[in-house]
Amino acid sequence: MEQKFLNQILSFCINLVRFESMDKIEEPAGWATGFIVLHNGIKYLLTAGHVAEKNTTWYWESPLINEKERHVVQIPVGPFQLMKIGKIGKSAEEATDVDFAWCKFSRIEQEYQKKCKELILQGISKKDEWEQKYYQGPLDKDPILNNEPYSYAAWNRAEMFTCDATLKRYPSYETDMTYVGKDEQGIYFFKLIEKHKGHDYYRGASGAPIVDHEGAIVSMVLGGDEANNLIFGAPISEYSKILACTCL
Repeated sequence: MEQKFLNQILSFCINLVRFESMDKIEEPAGWATGFIVLHNGIKYLLTAGHVAEKNTTWYWESPLINEKERHVVQIPVGPFQLMKIGKIGKSAEEATDVDFAWCKFSRIEQEYQKKCKELILQGISKKDEWEQKYYQGPLDKDPILNNEPYSYAAWNRAEMFTCDATLKRYPSYETDMTYVGKDEQGIYFFKLIEKHKGHDYYRGASGAPIVDHEGAIVSMVLGGDEANNLIFGAPISEYSKILACTCL
């Protein structure tokens, strides 16, 4: 049941990667998570603002296309719009900007479908269905204090061959988190049920959706606090107020 629930979350998440140089793009210099939502008939890509603020181009790295070798499609995403929220950190020197980033997804998806069809002609892939799944639920829900469990999932960089020589990508995730409150800027705090696994485990989870037990998105991963076993989340309900007002 847990795996099915995690797969549901992962189905509308995408990998975002950036490179120091486009001359060598085998290994990303950074990675993050985005997710696709349908709002008023339009698909949007949402992610954490500190991801999009990097002064580089980010790419959507597709799921593994050839199961016997590592082959992916990388499509540039953006341009992003940003909405500032505030800062998180133990001190002014350590504070990190907290904001949302979003862009329309249709052009990105069309380019993805075009590239993937080329792979069929080249004999690299046999897959013929390229539509990226997207979230269609509410965007105006907020977490409930010390009540129901919350979860997140994101694809990370862990990839390995299984015993039948199939290449598999693994996620990072947390389930059964408890919402324990928010700060004066509206940043949500989710308490982990187990000890914080260290930042290497969560690397790339920025921008991942946090959902309630019914799968409704209530927040977005911004970071965490290892000492206090916390995940920081953005108030996703703010998106429903601004997406309709943008026209990228």
